[in-house]
Amino acid sequence: MQASVSTVGNPAFSRQHTNSMCVDIGTHRHQLSDKVLEISSLNHTVDDGNYSCAAQNEAGRGDFSAKFHLLVNYKPVVSVVTPDPVVEQHPVTITCQSQEARPAVTSVMWKKGQEVISVTTDNKYTGGTVQAPSLTIGSVFKTDAGEYSVNWAMTWDIDTALLIQYFKTGEVSADKPYGQATVAPEDVTVAVGGQVSLTCRAPNESGHPTATWFTWSKDNSNFSSNTTDSLRLTPTEVTESGKYRCKAGNFIGQSDHSDWTTVTVQASARVEYPRTENIQHSPAFDIADFNMTCTVSGSGDPAVQWQKDGVSVDIGDFTVTSVQVTGGQYSYGQTESKESTLMWQVTKRVRYFTCSNITHFDGNYTCAVSTQTAGAMTRDESKAFIVSVQYEAHWSSGPTLTAAAPNDTSKEIVCSVCANPQPTLLWTFKNESLRKGIQVVGNKIILDHVTRDDFGVYQCMANNTVNGEDRMAVFAINLMESEMYTIFLQLEKLDGERKHGLNEASADFSSRFGIEAALFRRLGCALTSGITDAFVACDGLPRERREAGVGFAIKTDIIRKLTEMPRPVSDRIVMTRLPLSMDNFATINSVYAPTMTNPDENKEAFYNQLSSVFSGIPRTDKLLLIGDFNARIGRDNDKWPLVMGKLGIGKCNSNGELLLALCSEFELIVMNTIFKQKDEHKTTWMRPRTRHWHMIDFIITRCRDKMDISSTRVMRGANCWTYQRMRRSNVAFSIRQKHNRQRTNKPTKLNAAKLSTISHRESFEHEMDSALAQWEEKESSAPDEEWAALQ
Repeated sequence: MQASVSTVGNPAFSRQHTNSMCVDIGTHRHQLSDKVLEISSLNHTVDDGNYSCAAQNEAGRGDFSAKFHLLVNYKPVVSVVTPDPVVEQHPVTITCQSQEARPAVTSVMWKKGQEVISVTTDNKYTGGTVQAPSLTIGSVFKTDAGEYSVNWAMTWDIDTALLIQYFKTGEVSADKPYGQATVAPEDVTVAVGGQVSLTCRAPNESGHPTATWFTWSKDNSNFSSNTTDSLRLTPTEVTESGKYRCKAGNFIGQSDHSDWTTVTVQASARVEYPRTENIQHSPAFDIADFNMTCTVSGSGDPAVQWQKDGVSVDIGDFTVTSVQVTGGQYSYGQTESKESTLMWQVTKRVRYFTCSNITHFDGNYTCAVSTQTAGAMTRDESKAFIVSVQYEAHWSSGPTLTAAAPNDTSKEIVCSVCANPQPTLLWTFKNESLRKGIQVVGNKIILDHVTRDDFGVYQCMANNTVNGEDRMAVFAINLMESEMYTIFLQLEKLDGERKHGLNEASADFSSRFGIEAALFRRLGCALTSGITDAFVACDGLPRERREAGVGFAIKTDIIRKLTEMPRPVSDRIVMTRLPLSMDNFATINSVYAPTMTNPDENKEAFYNQLSSVFSGIPRTDKLLLIGDFNARIGRDNDKWPLVMGKLGIGKCNSNGELLLALCSEFELIVMNTIFKQKDEHKTTWMRPRTRHWHMIDFIITRCRDKMDISSTRVMRGANCWTYQRMRRSNVAFSIRQKHNRQRTNKPTKLNAAKLSTISHRESFEHEMDSALAQWEEKESSAPDEEWAALQ
């Protein structure tokens, strides 16, 4: 602004603003140059107003001039708001905001890049006018991305640049899908307790917004939603196996589901039972169904191995069976498992009833299971089946035959048995209590001073309880004289050349034990005819003159079962008692009767002694009387119908009468006369002078037991010829079961056949005379009382 003044001297100027504000000359925006006021950096809010000037010198200031009115022009201030988000096929508005301008805005023009947008001709756009300066794109597409600018009042000014972005997410945004997500890895196998991480890869292009959330589905059911693209699985059950997929999304929308990814969860090998504690088993050895069952689980078909004390079991001793089990609920959420059963073959082990083979089964049994799980081998082992087999007592070691010489100072007899539980022992001698002076110490007895009466069978009865059942085992230990024991050992060692060995031993045997050499040689022929192991028992009575001798040939496996040793009664009678069952016995008597040339006193003494032996035999025992009786009983069945059959031979002699009378007294029957066969199969002895054959050797039993003997026949065709043939019978003892029936008083059955014996008849007559004499002395008038007294 310029002013003209007149004055004396050099005047000074001042200016006044509209608001009567004096403007100092010389400030940073106002400068006075040659009466001209210059204002820099005009601002309409500050500089608009009325200006006047006045001059001043030494004399004073003059009047202000007329006012000058100043209006400052200014451009509009424009701001552009970029839309967020920008979604394809959705409308987008670029908001344009401006303040007032001087002079007023007369036009608004939008450009995309350098291309002018015609809002009047392109119906894609709306707005872009002075009244509505914001620009709206009706439906945005990928081609609409770029830089947009706006021009006001014909002055182009790029105020902002807009980059349109969209995220191709897939599912539905408006009417168009945005693509498909993917999952990595595609398929995976993991063990229970392991870890697996699945990554959801969202479709993304450069410049597009990143996915901000992810949803996971398993078998068509959503189960997880998070802001990270990884899903970490730590499966605890195989039921977490399945098909997994994902989809991703952000503020724009969501993608399509990915393809299915299969996650297979495999169970590690695991023992289900027994798992937490050991199992105690105490089976009885003689049962056939003892078994141990181990339940295991694992992926695939787990393999099971049984061990005993850390070593694989002997399959020869056991049978292992496996079966799949379904429908249960086992570890790791499985519904299938395998049961492996270890069962012993007791039927195969019966012949091995020895202590070592029974305790062979004791130990700790475990089952180990192994299987492939997620590419690695897994293994688990069960708790132990602690097996302690229970069994009744069995002989463990030591001899069942032992020897001692008479008058030994001391002898120990040991009952070497094994049992589980430990048994209690009870000792007897010949079925009776031990004599005084015998000490019982643990499992043995001690005889301080051995006498001849101490020889015989000692019984060791072992009692224990097996699985609640009382068991008892009886073991016989024979105490023999040293010399007899030596011969027994020699006989046991005989091999295929038995005949040769027996002939060599016969002379020593007969000289020590009174057996005729000829009899022993005949015994040797019999042994070599098929008997492989035998024990020879004889009368054992020392004599200077040996006219008689008798004995047994018993198989060694039978002699071990005897409860008492064969007992010699005399040089003509020896007897043994063979156990048949717990309470049943068979008493066998072997005899050699006097010949016809012997005095009658010897014959009577022999039969009286034999009668005494029979009287001492329990009536419940089976009875066999065998031997050479030097007697002919003939064929007269009418006279002796109860003691002989109708198939005898020849005539009866005096020795035969004595034998038949003995049989009648004790209700015995001669089995030689029962079976129909040729005479050559009945006769046993040939008279050397006449060479006629006779039947003088007999096999006799009780009448009630005659059905036990199925045949009696002479053994012809022996390896060595003699004038006497051996007789053989097939015997099968039948044991009657005891029945607890109520006893009834039955009248005594009279055996009238006994009256044929002179001694019985005389005894009966004497008793009748005594009874009648007592009856005559009584005075009674009642007939009933008299009859009762007579009875």
